[in-house]
Formats: sequence, structure tokens, C-alpha cells
Amino acid sequence: MLHWEDLLNLGDSDFNDVVMSVIPAGESGAEASEAVRVPAGKNAQVDLSFTVNAAKRAHDSDADQPRDNVGGEIGLFEVLDSHGTISSGSTVDNTAGSNSSSGTVAPGNDAYAVTVLNSPTRRMLFSDGQPVGTTQTVQLSGSSLIGFYYIPNGTAAQAASSNPDNSASDEPFSLFSFDAANPDGRDHFRWFGPERVAESATGPFAQMHIMDKLFGGDDDFDDFLVSLRFG
Repeated sequence: MLHWEDLLNLGDSDFNDVVMSVIPAGESGAEASEAVRVPAGKNAQVDLSFTVNAAKRAHDSDADQPRDNVGGEIGLFEVLDSHGTISSGSTVDNTAGSNSSSGTVAPGNDAYAVTVLNSPTRRMLFSDGQPVGTTQTVQLSGSSLIGFYYIPNGTAAQAASSNPDNSASDEPFSLFSFDAANPDGRDHFRWFGPERVAESATGPFAQMHIMDKLFGGDDDFDDFLVSLRFG
């Protein structure tokens, strides 16, 4: 990812006036609302390392101080295509672009959240109360497609049991990296932080910013920052 500052003499040093991602042709898009493809061939096993940190608060944020621990559960799951479609069966073959059962569930379907949370491909990365700075490594098949979820102040088991329809009026609710699957239909994961907050020009392959509130805006992506490294 390339970050530009558009003012002379470093300006306000936010380096988020223009953010451009470069990906090989044919890969899934750089939007957090599209699935991330694991590099390498489908017969390879790839290590992915994730580190959760407190995101820098927007300059005009009225939120509390940056978090010192994970308030809820953050994880990933495998999908069938870049839009986040998942299998309603027991197995997924996203490297071949198909699934082993006839049923699929797309973001926006009322059953999407509970299907993801009960999926055998779901992997919890960070649990409630873990300190920021924690790193977890998982191994996935090359060429597989993954999406992400976050359950503020809850767990996957609690959300699947208490709020299977993922209603905005019930808790805990589930937030996904696919906009249509969220209770408010909005983006809650993206590859850049809130406006007027400086970002490092160096670092991991990607830095995913998470917003935990419903119906938030651009300055609210300052709850958690999850860094992703391959290999």
C-alpha cells in the first residue's frame, strides 16, 4: 500500500490523503469488503501472522483512551468468492471456485452470521480480554479466500445463540468484513485509519482498521488495528 501526504513540508503528516493498493491482475480487490486471497498455489500451506493493536484515535474523537485489551472476539473464516459467499455445508473448496454442497449463503442473507459462526473454517484469532500486542499465527491453504469477523463484547458462541439473525437491536451482534452482512449495512473493516491520523509508511503486508460501533463514520475506525503478515 502507498500512502501520500498532499501538503508541502509534511503538512499535517497524516499520509492518508491518497491511499493506493497495488495487487497483481486477477487478484481480489484491495477493499476490506472483498475477500483476501492467501498467496501461493493451492497445494501449499501458508503461515499468516496477525497482531492486534489499539488504533490511534481520531483527533476529534470523543471516545475513551486507546484500548489496552481486546473487547470481544476477532477471527477469520474461509469463503467461496471475493464477495464473501460461504458454503452452508460442511466443507469449502474455494481454490477451485466451487463448494462441495449445493447450498451457499451470501452476505445480506439472514442466515449469514449464524452460518459463518458455525462454519468449520472459522478460526478465532483474538479472544475477549487478550492484551493488545498479542500475535497469533494460523496456517491456511494457498489460494484460499478469507474474510474477517469481530463480535464486540461477546463471543461467536454467544452471538450464534443469542442473535442468530444478527439484528442491530440485539446483542451481541457480529461485524464482518463484507458490508452487506453487517446489521447496519456499513463498512466496519478497512485498510486505512480515521482521517487526520498519521500512519506508518512501513510495516506489515496490510493493516486492517476495525470500527466496533454501529452507524459510525470515517472518524470511528479507531478501535482496533490488526496487522497481517504472510510467511
